[in-house]
Order: sequence, then structure tokens, then C-alpha cells
Amino acid sequence: MCEKYRANIEAILKDADLSTITTKNIRRTLESQTGTSLDSIKKEINAFIGDIFVNFQQQQETSPVVSKADEIESKVVKKTTTTTIKKPAAPRKRKEVKEKRAIDWPLLKVSPPLSDIIQTDLCSRPQTVKKMWEYIRKHGLQSETDKRVLKCDAKLKELCDGHDENNKTRVISHKVSLISLRLYKRSGYVLFLYLVCCVSSSLDMTGKSTVQLPSYDQLPIDPKYPPKTAWGIWGEDDNFGTLNLLTEERVANASKCVRKGTVFPLNWKLESPQPVLFGRSEIQHSYRPLGPGDLSFDDCYNNFNTQSSTQWDGLRHVAHLESGKFYNGVNPSEVARGNLESNGRLAIHHMARRGIAGRAVLLDYGRWAAKNNPTYDPFQRIEITVEELDMVARAQGVTFEVGDILMVRTGWMEAYERFGDQVKEKIANPEHPECAGVKACEDTFRWIWDHHFAAVAADNFPFEAFPPTDWKKSCHACFLGGWGMPIGEMFYLEALAEDSAKDNVYTYFFTSAPLNKENGVASPPNAICIK
Repeated sequence: MCEKYRANIEAILKDADLSTITTKNIRRTLESQTGTSLDSIKKEINAFIGDIFVNFQQQQETSPVVSKADEIESKVVKKTTTTTIKKPAAPRKRKEVKEKRAIDWPLLKVSPPLSDIIQTDLCSRPQTVKKMWEYIRKHGLQSETDKRVLKCDAKLKELCDGHDENNKTRVISHKVSLISLRLYKRSGYVLFLYLVCCVSSSLDMTGKSTVQLPSYDQLPIDPKYPPKTAWGIWGEDDNFGTLNLLTEERVANASKCVRKGTVFPLNWKLESPQPVLFGRSEIQHSYRPLGPGDLSFDDCYNNFNTQSSTQWDGLRHVAHLESGKFYNGVNPSEVARGNLESNGRLAIHHMARRGIAGRAVLLDYGRWAAKNNPTYDPFQRIEITVEELDMVARAQGVTFEVGDILMVRTGWMEAYERFGDQVKEKIANPEHPECAGVKACEDTFRWIWDHHFAAVAADNFPFEAFPPTDWKKSCHACFLGGWGMPIGEMFYLEALAEDSAKDNVYTYFFTSAPLNKENGVASPPNAICIK
């Protein structure tokens, strides 16, 4: 179906700046040329464009390059053999500065032999080659006499075994593949181009593979998993869940949200809220003098509950309650402490050692409600629907991208600080508090998953309307236990929302460094947004 567009795509690439062109640019130009909408085959045409782009780029890189000396000699010959008439120089046009944007390469399923080398089950083609080079250099597998020739260790041997000389000739020439195969069989060496061939065949390039993530209604990916869970999508041993969506390409694109360099910390005071909710321990802070004269100190936090103030709920916080297991089928005995089955699965240190960075989007429901829902009270159990969130997004001019961190400002924290000491009247029972939040229901779950957010957060203490009417059908059970999606709570969004209301910019570069605590359940996010 897509093959008929090959000539058009190659012609577009021929005249394009390969450092800035995107699949979307190419697809839109193609639609303009043919007068046909390609939306119905968007996934297939994007993958097809990606294949042609790689081939085209390789041809550009391998095309003969004229040396500087040859260029100078050519100019000298022309000068001595021809008479040129100088024309008045035309005024130089200033080139438009185009914002460079990396192609958002699709994530592809990786075969077990390749996964063993690059240490991931999903990867884009450029990142796969990059990780292969890192592995090759780390283990010193290049020949000393010819850096293109690689000595195969056990893992590369397993990757290369079973690939014949007719395999993947569209990636490299038949001749190179044939020579390299003979070289490999004779001595255990292989040309790097042939290895690229083996790598490409180890990436599932079919239309089913280009991990276009399944929709909510297509979950789970295997009947052996509980309904509507994302178990197994990133491998059964995965500890990151939806944070896998924060690829290097998406993080790089997110950095372009930094325009003026203004920084907004998102941690609330560790002393807030007061009193602490849900009967959690209250932090006790003490100093320890290190010498005479009170000239040096250590300080110590006692009874520090990581969920008493601004926090990430990690994947150990709440299980998928209907199945009785945590994300990806992890048994409660693996999470609980003090037994033989205890291990490090899903603990907060995985998030900490990975780090979190990407594009964040703020939906300021609190400000929107002040104009459109005057009876709204963030201290009452009011359910915010996805229809309302869509209206907020339209009012702000916000569009979502895969891998976004969604932040919802309910107005709870602003009201908490505004009431001061009188807030105790609003939260009469701190051990069983109520508040407004996102409605926990099928429509919400479908909306959140189908937007493919990497994480969600809010300025209230539970993200969802609290208390849940059914914990088994709560956002906590669905997001944390079902999808491996972290939930941020009590994020300080006031200064950020105030600034965004002034300049109407609601997308940011977001970073978070959770505490690197082995086997932890939760952590302060130590998050910032940069505009």
C-alpha cells in the first residue's frame, strides 16, 4: 500500500534538510502532492518513511566526497581556461532559522539475543546502533588493523548465527553481506555493516511491531494478564512501567520547552500539611554540633515519612487489587520485607537510578473552575471528569504528546494555604480526609492511557477524588498496579500556574530526582519545571 509513494518520498528527502525534517513534515508534503489524506494509514506510512529515511541517510553518508584540494584545483582550472563575467552580487537573503526537531523514531521490539546486548526490550533503530557501538567499544571487540572488522564474543556470535547472505539486503549491499558472512564463518570476525544487518533483522520491523502502544480497549497484550493492565508490554522483568516512554529522543525534544530559563521548584514545604494526613509520622528535625562555638553542624530527620508531603507514589505503594499482585505480576511476598522472597522489584531506587526527565503539561483546572464552575470546592469530594479536562486543555491551547507528564492543578493547595490555621475546620478528620480530584472510572482510565502519559501528578494529596468509592477500581490500583504509572501528589504548582496564566505557556521541561533509597516505596520528587 505504501510502496507507491516511494518515489515521492525519495524526492522530498532529496531536497530536504535531513537534520530537521520530520516524518510529519514528509507525510504532510506527500498529502499535498497527492491530494490524498494519509490519516487512515498513518502508522504504516510513518514506519515506511522511517525505513526510506535510514536508507537515504546511509546513501548520503557513503556517497563520494570531493576533497578540499580537488575543489581548489577545479576552481583553478576553471579560472585559467574560461573567461567569466562577474554579475553584481544579489543581496544575501537571511536564512530562516528553523527549529531543529529530531525524528521521533518508533520503538521496536528487540529479539532476545539483541536485548541481551543492549539491555532493553524496546528500542529505536538509531539508538540500537548507538548502543551496539557502546557495547563493542566497552568490550574492545574492534580489530586493531581494521576498525570496521569486529571480533565476535559469545553474545555477538549468538546475534549473527542464523543470518544468511540473502538476509536484509535492503539494509546493506548483497556483496558486503556475502563477504562478511564468509569472514564470520571462517574466523569469527564480522564486518560492522553485516552486524547492522543482523541488528535490523533482530528488530521487529512489521507493522505490528512499531510499538504503537495498544489502546486501552486492546489491553492486555496477552490473555494471561489481568484485564486492562499493561503487564508485559515492556517485558515481564520491567521495573519502570510508563516511564519507559521517556526515550532519549523525547527528552531531547522536551528540552526545547526551555525558552527563558525560569525555574519552578515543585516540592512543597516538608512541614506541610499540618497536621500530617492519614496518621503518618511527622518529621522531626534536629541539629548535631560538629565542634565548639556552634560553627559547624549536621542535621537529622527523624520519623521521616516519604509520603507526608510532596511525593511520588512508587510502584510498591498500591497493588493491582483485583488480581492481588503488584505491577507486572510481582507477588506481595516479593515486596513485603522480612521474608525469603523479598527482592528489589518495583522499588523506588529503580526510578531514582533511571532519573525522570521529559515534557510536562499543566492543566489548571482550579483557575478554569473559578470561571466555569463557581460552586467548586477543592475540599469537597468532587469528581473532575475527562470532559472537563479536555475543556481546560482547549481553553489553554494545550495539545498532548506521547510521554508527557500530566500535572493537574485542582486548587487544593492554594486553598489550604489561603485558609491558614482555619484549614483544620475544612479538614475535620485528617486521618480520613476528603478532597476533589480526577474521577476514577473507565472513561478516565481510557483517556489517561490512550494519551500515553509517562506519569501523572496533582496539587492535592491523592490525584483522584477521595476517598475512592471502590479501591479495586481506583486510579491508584489501575495506574500503579495495572500500568506501572507513578502518581505525583501534593506537587507545589502555584508559582508555575501563576506564571503560565500570564504568558499562556503550559508546557515545560521537567526533571525529577527521587531519593535513591534501596527498596523504597515512595519519595519526595525533587522536581522542577523550566520554561
